[in-house]
Amino acid sequence: MGILLAISLSGLMGPGITNVIIALSVVSWVAYARLSRAQVMTIKQREHLQSAQALGASHGRIIVFHILPLIVAPLSIEFTFGIASVLIAEAGLSFLGWECRHRRHPGAV
Repeated sequence: MGILLAISLSGLMGPGITNVIIALSVVSWVAYARLSRAQVMTIKQREHLQSAQALGASHGRIIVFHILPLIVAPLSIEFTFGIASVLIAEAGLSFLGWECRHRRHPGAV
């Protein structure tokens, strides 16, 4: 579904690296949002967060010092796998001709 939306967005916006980046960004942010939400919902139920709330920690402090450090690892893993997916999608879009002609890219291979 994602690559089809990227193809149609690139077709509507025309060829060019900026348009390809915009199309792939519109398609790929959903995975990060879904993963972030799932991790926060899981972390919210942990005992150390409940104890921090009981001790009177503010919401900002809980988010910055307790939740964000725990979701960095899964997001970095998703980012690593996402780079490979975006490179393959960019190569596919370049192969279809929706990339700038004067730049070397994986689709030219």
